[in-house]
Amino acid sequence: MILDLCRKLIFSKVKNPKVILIFRNGSMGDSLVAMPSIMVLKNKFKNSKFILLTNTGRKNLVSLANLIHEDIFEKVIDYQNMSFRTVALNLKKEKPNLIIQLPQSKAKFIHLIRDMLFFRYVGIKQGFGWQKYHVPFLLSFQDDNRKILSERDRLLFLLKDNIPNIRVDQYKYPFNIKVNDYKVIDEIIDNKLNGKDKFICMVIGAKRKQNRWPISYFQEIITRTISNLNHSVVLLGGPEDRILSDDLVEYDKCINLIGDLSPVQSGIFMSKSKLVVTNDTGPMHLSYAMNVPTIALFSSRDFKNLWFPPMPGNIIFRTNEVRCKLCLSENCQDNICMKAILPDNVFKSIQYIIGKT
Repeated sequence: MILDLCRKLIFSKVKNPKVILIFRNGSMGDSLVAMPSIMVLKNKFKNSKFILLTNTGRKNLVSLANLIHEDIFEKVIDYQNMSFRTVALNLKKEKPNLIIQLPQSKAKFIHLIRDMLFFRYVGIKQGFGWQKYHVPFLLSFQDDNRKILSERDRLLFLLKDNIPNIRVDQYKYPFNIKVNDYKVIDEIIDNKLNGKDKFICMVIGAKRKQNRWPISYFQEIITRTISNLNHSVVLLGGPEDRILSDDLVEYDKCINLIGDLSPVQSGIFMSKSKLVVTNDTGPMHLSYAMNVPTIALFSSRDFKNLWFPPMPGNIIFRTNEVRCKLCLSENCQDNICMKAILPDNVFKSIQYIIGKT
């Protein structure tokens, strides 16, 4: 209520913007769930110039600037390590007349007010997007009784509430894929998988250790997939996940590509697989965005549905029967909610999807 009142006092409504500034920051998952909203805006304002303001610019492979097609934004401003004055000068030079902030779901009230005042200070007259989504108390009650929108849909509805006659029913992911990316993947499939298409992908890592399914559980379903289903298993993830694979028993049909591919190349590899089994992490969003059946393993630390892959076609595991759910912990030492997701149930889901395909 307060944020909306401030916005109405400071900014005017959207009308014929020539230069649109999009403000979105965060990790790979944050970038991927924002793509449909950016494409909706691009389709609505076909003659406008788009600029991206972010704290993960083109130097970071998992940034929105690298993941999204290079033709979407005419300029990317990476404010990481920039002074307040330098950011302001960069924005004033581009002369945007509309700012659309695609905020994090847990953005702090004080930060949203700060951002609003800053963008008005640099001379932008139209703007919206300063939204406080979660109430920071009675979390468990909200999880059980409140319909939580997915992060992708939350951003789309933010556009619908502020731009008349805009369509938000299209979910497009304009990845920045090069011809060479396909060549890299085709060579790996030919050389390491003998050109066969009977394989599934697994993502064993996650940025937060609270979101990681036990490695011993992954070991069990890898063994059963290779032995019982006669499918190879390909491990994907970033360089930081390599150490996790050290505890896995090696098999001829288990191909470890962790740290070997760019995020976009990992997405292409997923698109050629039967399915993906993944923790709640950036590559999970790559999987469903590439229209691959996804088995997603979620901890109970965050709200249900917030980061879930869209349904139907994907299978989600999340344990509700733990007293500490919605802990939002960054230092859980036990991970009881992830341990409660049993390998046998996950393997049955793998069997089900392979049987369907």
